Amino acid sequence: KYDRAGVAGHAKQLANKVKGNLEGSLVALGVDIVDGRGVLTGTAHEVKDENSGKVYTAKDIILAPGSIPFVPPGVTVDEKTVYTSDGALELNSVPEWV
Repeated sequence: KYDRAGVAGHAKQLANKVKGNLEGSLVALGVDIVDGRGVLTGTAHEVKDENSGKVYTAKDIILAPGSIPFVPPGVTVDEKTVYTSDGALELNSVPEWV
């Protein structure tokens, strides 16, 4: 039998493992990791934390936005009849059709 909760849990665990491995590799290389929402300031070597307003300066800056499901214009996602890939992993049951 299909274990929906098991598949969703495995997907989350896999994503967290990949993120953790990437962060671990960067830290091992001496990279400082800042969690937040960064925006470019327009000045070379600067990025601003959108929430705190703090400006970070560095020789090299990596903005890693992660992934956000694409929803075409005009489509309303309600996670009940129209799902994103993220929402599909949170379903309590498997739909008869997709």
